[in-house]
Amino acid sequence: MVAAALDIEHMFDTISAPMTLPAEIVNHCAMHLDDAEIERLVGWIAWRLGRNQALLGDGPPIARLGHAAEHWLDDAQRRALVAWLQRRKHEDLPPVPH
Repeated sequence: MVAAALDIEHMFDTISAPMTLPAEIVNHCAMHLDDAEIERLVGWIAWRLGRNQALLGDGPPIARLGHAAEHWLDDAQRRALVAWLQRRKHEDLPPVPH
């Protein structure tokens, strides 16, 4: 349980990897998550960044995620998010902690 808490605290830490494009996040989520999970992920990203998710508009969850990935996250944060999502999927955990 402590390890999971540490992952949450450090999910946006800078890691060395090639540039991650917002489209990669959108594609990964479109393939592996349903709309409800994507909406929770959008809310979680907004909460983690201290942003108001209403700024993302009222479009479909996948479009809102794409906007957040492009405009709210820098490349290091996008890389960390993709690694986080892949790790959570591999461990058969939901994309957003409860």
